[in-house]
Amino acid sequence: RATYLKAIELAEQARTNAPDDSLVVSNLGSFYASVEMREKSLPLLRQAAELAPENSRVLYRVAEGYELLHMRADALKWIARALEAGFSRRTLERNPELAGLRSDPRFPRKQENK
Repeated sequence: RATYLKAIELAEQARTNAPDDSLVVSNLGSFYASVEMREKSLPLLRQAAELAPENSRVLYRVAEGYELLHMRADALKWIARALEAGFSRRTLERNPELAGLRSDPRFPRKQENK
């Protein structure tokens, strides 16, 4: 928890200098979700998605935030968008916090070439 609180402090400082930086906003939203501060996290996650609707890294962080807030349906929606935008499945598979999301039967699977 202490690590995330420090990350929040640093990200808030970065956001002061660049309030529309989608990566800063998405990271901050995910950090707040990690410490279960839903009221701070959700507006940031929404803002990040609006700022960069095609940025796979931003969409991944948005999905991660929703998953950490136990909002699985939203997490699935955003992870699908991140993958469509080119986010690395390998990176996704290495995140232990998303194990439950990956094991959900609704999780988007790789498409086989036909």
